[in-house]
Amino acid sequence: MAILWRGRDANRLDWLTKAALSVVFMLYTFLIGRWDWLGYYLGYIWWLAFAAALVVSYRRVRDAPLAPGVPIVINGRALQRNSLLGR
Repeated sequence: MAILWRGRDANRLDWLTKAALSVVFMLYTFLIGRWDWLGYYLGYIWWLAFAAALVVSYRRVRDAPLAPGVPIVINGRALQRNSLLGR
């Protein structure tokens, strides 16, 4: 959750990668964790806090480009191309 809350991403593809990793980690801890030690409802409260962090972090990157732009030079003219590979 901290990777989303404190992260400053330059584009939405980076944010989406971090968000997907965080969702998988949260799902793993929710399914495998021993919630009977701390209380069963704490797992659901943890998901609500995670959803709030996800929304706040998305608001930071919603105006950012989807992927980083890559300048390409063809015949001396610089063109701008969006690339999902980030190169």
